[in-house]
Amino acid sequence: MLRSLLADARKGKAAAEQALCVMLRLGQDGPTVGYESITDADWVPLRAEVWMSALLRRGFPDFPFEDLVAVARPVIPSGDRRAKQVSLLTTDPKGRTVQVDFSIYAFEPVARRAMARLVRQKVLTTEETAKCYYSVVAAEEGEALAEPPQADAIQVVPRRQPLVYLKKPIAPLMANAKPVGDTSDKASYPVFMTAEALVKAERMARRGAAVQPPTESGAVLVGPLCSCPDTGEVFGVVYDALEVTDAQATHASLQYTGETWRRIQTIMAARQQAPSSRGDRLLGEAHGHNFLPPHREDITCPECKQRQTCTITSAFVSSLDLAFHHAVFARQPWQLCHIFGLDARGKGVHALFGQRDGGLLSRAFFVISEWKDGGG
Repeated sequence: MLRSLLADARKGKAAAEQALCVMLRLGQDGPTVGYESITDADWVPLRAEVWMSALLRRGFPDFPFEDLVAVARPVIPSGDRRAKQVSLLTTDPKGRTVQVDFSIYAFEPVARRAMARLVRQKVLTTEETAKCYYSVVAAEEGEALAEPPQADAIQVVPRRQPLVYLKKPIAPLMANAKPVGDTSDKASYPVFMTAEALVKAERMARRGAAVQPPTESGAVLVGPLCSCPDTGEVFGVVYDALEVTDAQATHASLQYTGETWRRIQTIMAARQQAPSSRGDRLLGEAHGHNFLPPHREDITCPECKQRQTCTITSAFVSSLDLAFHHAVFARQPWQLCHIFGLDARGKGVHALFGQRDGGLLSRAFFVISEWKDGGG
């Protein structure tokens, strides 16, 4: 059955047995207030994760994203129409079936879009959106689904380009790497960062803290994607950070301008022409949340003075951060977001986030001493 569905999808037919949508309720068990279609665009981040997990990391780095065909399978308990999770299934070039599971949290952007629409239509108030719950369900006839956004008359044809990567063994890097975070989680691809790049990224991210009042500042993370010829694993190496300049910075945002991008693109174009840095790309970005974490007295730990480490921090991914990454790093499942913030005691902390389950989740990485001429 799966092979038949995949064959149909490759011929241009529907890639799923059932259309899925988000059902919005006012309260956990409250009345249904609306439905929102899950569009082709909503599937792109999830398909990118399937591309990474099922193909790039399994020894097929030359498989183009545009050739990926995946079938959506909602896992729906008997007697219920609400999915517990949604799985995407595909086959690799050797004919093996690979399944990647996603929670319903992967569809939170669809739910937020639905809530914004219902507020505009005066079905909900802004205050009521905080009480909303959503579920992923199979679309049924007769339900008033929101129409998918209409595309412009211009036909957009994505360029079909092979992935640019370096062939490098991972073992020499791993032998001398210092782990940061829980590296036992193998769901995320390995990321190595040189000690120098880490220092540069933090310095640039915290530069905004010297301004009064403090603002955000940051950098883009530069380095190659690599494919290990021994294991087939794909990994990233961040060995440089380019400061974000000419940006519009506020207390809680950092907006890149046209001049910001012109400078970055000029530098990257020059790097990609040099043999020693031909594989360089933007692997992600880093920026500073140069403010104390939002916390109230009622959630401040009573045993604060006894705790060695404060777990309340501003090193988190904001809704603006997520929107930025969805726009700038679309179809790039290797994207990284490094946040340098403060804990509730004012101590500097940082956390690296990567794409997973349709969003940006905390992940581990490795620090290495250097990366020589693309060779490690």
